[in-house]
Amino acid sequence: MASLVKYCLVAVYLFIHFYSTKALPTSPFLCYFASLEDCIRSYWSVGYKYTSIVTFLATYDGIQISLRQLKYLINVKYNLRRRRSQSTAHEIRRALCYELNGPGCLLGYRAMTRCLRTRYNLRVSRDTVMRLLKEIDPAGVAQRRARRLQRRIYRCPGPNATWHIDGYDKLTRFGFGISGCIDGYSRRIIFLQVSYSNHDPSLIAGYFMNSVEQLGGCPRTVLTDCGTENVIIAALQHVFHDNIANNQQTYGHRYVASTSNQRIESWWSTFRKSRSEWWLDLFKDLAVSGAFCDGNITHVYCLRYCFMEILQKELNFVASSWNEHVIRASNMSECPSGIPDEMFFLPENSGTSFLFVFTQFVRCCLCFICKH
Repeated sequence: MASLVKYCLVAVYLFIHFYSTKALPTSPFLCYFASLEDCIRSYWSVGYKYTSIVTFLATYDGIQISLRQLKYLINVKYNLRRRRSQSTAHEIRRALCYELNGPGCLLGYRAMTRCLRTRYNLRVSRDTVMRLLKEIDPAGVAQRRARRLQRRIYRCPGPNATWHIDGYDKLTRFGFGISGCIDGYSRRIIFLQVSYSNHDPSLIAGYFMNSVEQLGGCPRTVLTDCGTENVIIAALQHVFHDNIANNQQTYGHRYVASTSNQRIESWWSTFRKSRSEWWLDLFKDLAVSGAFCDGNITHVYCLRYCFMEILQKELNFVASSWNEHVIRASNMSECPSGIPDEMFFLPENSGTSFLFVFTQFVRCCLCFICKH
């Protein structure tokens, strides 16, 4: 009877799943390109090394080329250069001023440099961005100088060993519920979605199952807090992990306190410093001016209508930028340093492997989803 209930829960959820949006952030190797040049340019613009591009092409695009061929294509045929003359000072300053008038005012010089390179296709060095930020926004530079908290050492054996899922409630007052999931090993954002609520179990489970479908398996363990919005994910993981090896049952899900869900909680802190603080100030200014009242449901619906799609595009950009930036080495973690996307999709470069759980039942669920 218990097994029947579990499978019924999954069947009900799979029906709900079809009304959910795609949850996985955009990555170059999850896209389709019209030509080899477009594909190589996409990988090169992210900042991957030659060896990583060769591996990505072979693994995710089915293109077999040698390292020598790739260097010829990049340096000679396509004439791509990382170190060449910079964009004009006027172009850099104009893009910088535009970013400083929005959420970009919270970015440090490293994140701002990457933003200028990817969003505006500018050729600019970190030193130039650092100098201009000190000149244009000295108050913001001083404000970002803060002491770093000392944290305990984090341990994770590999990609998909642990996913951390949590909701971001700072914008809930204004009608926006943000949900996020991060891989503990690579620190890759698995999904980052905004909707009318982040306390609806069907929505959160929809984001989770979309990621499971697109990645081709479920993680070994999912950590969530004790909120009721996580009950469907807990049931799904229980079913997926039922009798996975030698008839030894593993549940694949753990309820933990927020202090133990440190990967996603730490990322929310970064998210607030770099992006959401600007949106909070904007919505609070609307409330102070009297243009918005959180007790008026019509005002909440109007705010959602105006900003929901804009916020989702912003979150997509934040997730993609985070997944493509370089994480520096830390003494407080045994996980490697590097680019999250590369550590997640090429774990062999870090001396580990994918730790997906891919049972026959998971395969049947995914096949059922694909057919519909």
